Amino acid sequence: MAVKGLGTLLKINTGTVLSPTWTLLADRVKLDGPSFEVGTVETTTLDSTWEEHIPTIPKIGELSGSGLYIPSDATAARFHGKLTTPAVVGFQLIFSDSGNTFFQFDGILTKFQPNGMETTGRLGYDFTILGTGAPTVPVAA
Repeated sequence: MAVKGLGTLLKINTGTVLSPTWTLLADRVKLDGPSFEVGTVETTTLDSTWEEHIPTIPKIGELSGSGLYIPSDATAARFHGKLTTPAVVGFQLIFSDSGNTFFQFDGILTKFQPNGMETTGRLGYDFTILGTGAPTVPVAA
């Protein structure tokens, strides 16, 4: 059965690693990712008849999204803070299924861009979080 995207949450750890406090990043409009990937190394030789590769290590890649930009809002302040004082912090992407399945990962905010500053627009923002390390991912029962 399909699961709606409506109700998907993105939270940031505003506490510590040992005592996390998961705080909702509000006013989300769209979320994409994280983009799980496996690195590869080319191993093609002069004797090969096709290009050859071997796998290296997995990476979590990026989570990107957009939202409604309210400059005085706590979410905007959190994003600004993570750009002016970059740090690796914890994130939770919580899906809207009946079990509240989630991915938990560490990441670095690498982009925050306000937009929509036009006569018929609404203020919005785009962001990108680069995942680092091994995530906690849902496991099928």
